[in-house]
Amino acid sequence: MSVLTALFTPAYFTSQNLLILHLCRMVTLSLLHGNTEASAHGHGWYGMVLGERFKKYREGQAFGELALEVVERHNFSTSRGKVRYSLETIGFEPELRARLFAHGFTTRKEGHGFGLHSSALAAKMLGGHLSLESAGPYLGATATLEIPLTTKGPGRP
Repeated sequence: MSVLTALFTPAYFTSQNLLILHLCRMVTLSLLHGNTEASAHGHGWYGMVLGERFKKYREGQAFGELALEVVERHNFSTSRGKVRYSLETIGFEPELRARLFAHGFTTRKEGHGFGLHSSALAAKMLGGHLSLESAGPYLGATATLEIPLTTKGPGRP
């Protein structure tokens, strides 16, 4: 499973069909041989694909909940969820880091500057944090999202 987890990013950037096949394999291996920490990653992303690609939102939600259950049941992460997403083909100048999440900031010609800003706000509303790191242009970037795994948080009972 760790090999499949390592191959997730190349599958994601190669083809959506390859990604779906990849995630199906992760879910199948988990069902046949039991869950590992990598299974939670596979279940969560499989749920996202079910909704986005196949419009199976309820089933996608169920796989997202399964991913959380795997983490909690096996104590893979006791208090915080952390998702690291490696962007192997892009990067940014380190001096841009302070402005990346500012409302309206964009480096794209047709960008609007709402994507990273709204993502950072959503993370904050969930009691978490979103960050981006890069050594420079075309050297890759890593996005890290940390959110609490509990249902308690700002605006929640």
